[in-house]
Order: sequence, then C-alpha cells, then structure tokens
Amino acid sequence: MNAGLEVYVIIDNGYNEFMMIDKLALYGNRCGYESQNEIIVPPSSVSTFMVPNIALLGLCYTDDIKMVFVSKKFNGLSSENKKMAVPVEVAMRFKLTSTKKYEEYVNVIYSQWD
Repeated sequence: MNAGLEVYVIIDNGYNEFMMIDKLALYGNRCGYESQNEIIVPPSSVSTFMVPNIALLGLCYTDDIKMVFVSKKFNGLSSENKKMAVPVEVAMRFKLTSTKKYEEYVNVIYSQWD
C-alpha cells in the first residue's frame, strides 16, 4: 500500500443484467477510500478497475501498521488473518437494472507482509 503498489478491484458480474455500483470502498483502521462515480459492469462479465490514489489509503492506518508497509515486503492477499497481516475492509453497494433496491457486500481481506 505504498506509492509503488497499484491496487485493482476485480468484479465478476455473474448476473444476466447490468450491475450498477454506486459505492466501492476500501477502509483501513482509521479512514478509507470511496469511489466518486458510479461503476457499471456489463452482464456476465469480469471487469477490472484500478483504484486511484491508493497511496492515500496508507494514510488510513496507524503508525505501527505504516511501518509494516515501509519495512516489509508485500506478499499477496488472503481471506485468512495470518502473521503480519494487515486488514482491508472492502464494501460495495450495487443494484441490478431490474431492481430498485441496492444490495450491500462487505468483507475483510488481509494483505500479507514478510
């Protein structure tokens, strides 16, 4: 999560209609990044989006976690909380074109460092 690391979000739309995402957010333990525009994902497709200003997400962590970013090597993402793991909360609010109601998806992934 330093300035040299690019983060991409991969969205797999398994529905047979357009998915409209009005909120895509990544949170650290002090603050987070939220998308500014609506994202539209075509039916039955996988779309990749680069998260801009990811270096700013690094500011959303406490100083002890920032030192992990500086002194350790990034080793991937996992759904498991292992040693030297930094949590990133991912939140997404979306609706399908046939519905009027938004659905929420919230999960925690862990970046691994060693």
